[in-house]
Amino acid sequence: MKKLFLIAFALSCFSAKSQYFQQLYGNSDHQYNGRGVNTTASAMGHFVVSSSSNTSTTGDLLAVNTDLNGNVLTFNNLYNLTETSGVPVTPANAIPVEFNNGSGFGVFGMYYDPSGTVPNGVYYLELDANGNIVNTTQFDPVSIVGTSMYVVEVADVSESASGNEFYITGTIDPTVPGGSFWVFTMKIDQGGNIIWSTIFDLVSSAASSRDWGKGVLESPYMPAGVQEVVVVGQTYDNGGSPDGFFLRLNANNGNPLGVAPLYGTAASLDQFTCITVSNSGVGGSAGFMIGGNSDQGGSWDMWMTKVSPTGASLLTQLYDYNGGSGNFDECTDIIERKNTSGIFDCYIGGMTNNGNIGNTDLVVVKVDENGNPYGNGQFTYGDDNYDRGTYLDYFDGYGTPTDGLSVFGTWDNASAGMGFGDAYLVKAYFNGLSGCFEDFQNTSTTNGPKLYNRQKIKVISKFNSNPMSTTSVSASDLNLCYSTSIGGGSNARTANPENGNGVSVSPNPMQAASGQLTVEMEATATQEVSVTLYDMLGRTYYSETATLQKGKNSLPLDVSNANLAPGMYTVKISGTTINETVLLQVK
Repeated sequence: MKKLFLIAFALSCFSAKSQYFQQLYGNSDHQYNGRGVNTTASAMGHFVVSSSSNTSTTGDLLAVNTDLNGNVLTFNNLYNLTETSGVPVTPANAIPVEFNNGSGFGVFGMYYDPSGTVPNGVYYLELDANGNIVNTTQFDPVSIVGTSMYVVEVADVSESASGNEFYITGTIDPTVPGGSFWVFTMKIDQGGNIIWSTIFDLVSSAASSRDWGKGVLESPYMPAGVQEVVVVGQTYDNGGSPDGFFLRLNANNGNPLGVAPLYGTAASLDQFTCITVSNSGVGGSAGFMIGGNSDQGGSWDMWMTKVSPTGASLLTQLYDYNGGSGNFDECTDIIERKNTSGIFDCYIGGMTNNGNIGNTDLVVVKVDENGNPYGNGQFTYGDDNYDRGTYLDYFDGYGTPTDGLSVFGTWDNASAGMGFGDAYLVKAYFNGLSGCFEDFQNTSTTNGPKLYNRQKIKVISKFNSNPMSTTSVSASDLNLCYSTSIGGGSNARTANPENGNGVSVSPNPMQAASGQLTVEMEATATQEVSVTLYDMLGRTYYSETATLQKGKNSLPLDVSNANLAPGMYTVKISGTTINETVLLQVK
């Protein structure tokens, strides 16, 4: 799911102890591809989802809301979906989101009918903060002459900057001669209404090509003067070498903006799988960090590349798992975080088929903004079965107990007591320590593939929508380990909360309805300062100037007309001798 900006949390009033743990969620069925996100708008914790099935019934959807300790907070349910014609269907590719407005959660994915009665489509399940079903919507590709389209994968979902819309991307099989696959992207509102939808083909030199949509997010940049959404994935001619693609769309209507840059080489197998905004200036500008995979080094390795807002190559690296040559290493997610030294560390998450712990393991590779791996920056989690990593997220509370890295995936060991294949959550320090089932090594790196070609785009068709029906039952969870403190654990924070001018904001957290704040600070000289309140996307909600006297000062702020929604904001104070920022949580 993915991320436009990674939010830092300054919860100075938080009093709970730190927590690092590994936890399983599910039941006796097999949970596939567990994914999750950290939650902040409704309550601080985690939202974990996965698809499950067994041999005797249609599969269902697992969704769990937990607290910061990994324990079930408000719900732990299995949801059963029924297609609009009345046919029970099985959900797959479950992708979680928490609504920015704090009203609840969404789950997106592909559904299929094991009996083959109805074609595959896209589902969207809307839940309130307690896990109650608000609505369920299905989206089906509109067939054109000579085709009968069906969805083969829903790969990624991201929230818009406003928090009121979602972008979804994945892959369509149009069942036309030649075996083409096409990419789809759609924009919907929280109620499941389609704003626009687009199915497109990256035009190739062959009669048909296979295109896979893998990652999507709304761009914070507007190089063409309009709001953009970016889609990344894989494309290749039949019989040819696959490459990663980077496609810019008009966020208002879904129309392509120019051609799609391709990345890779003529001889290697290359693909993009995920994308995040990069605020680092390495390479000459901010832009995007894209995760993927390439066999340019002789085996399937994790691939990180940074591109400009228009797709120019700025940085590219490959990472080979330190567990023996010839490993099949796969990147499934990438995030960026600013550390104590002001460097934007990157965490590249995924899996390897031959892990140091045994069989398939969850893997995270930690590197600096130049792509250089840290010592013991290869984190491995799992056991000697087929465990897989999917999503990454983090809390960064400026040294508060919320700090740490969240790694989501699937644990595939029936001996844990919940059946094969459970959703798996690892909460670790930023240097990887979580308390159990872990291994730390160095990793090797080489230069990766770059931009080498561009490809035209052809718009094919769109989607329509219909209501689905849903029911739910309770599921289970199991703790593997838990600790409030681990020797050697490190959570280097992004900034010093005790700034030189002693700036503080109270109350923090603030109730949105109150609208009253007090900023306290110490000035070394009489001076005029500006006080600005803005959100994590840089939008200003309040601004005023004030005169400070030498010594301690207290400034009351009336922000009742700012219409602050629940979330994180920054209070910035700038003057002759003061230049400080404080994070504010609004509930």
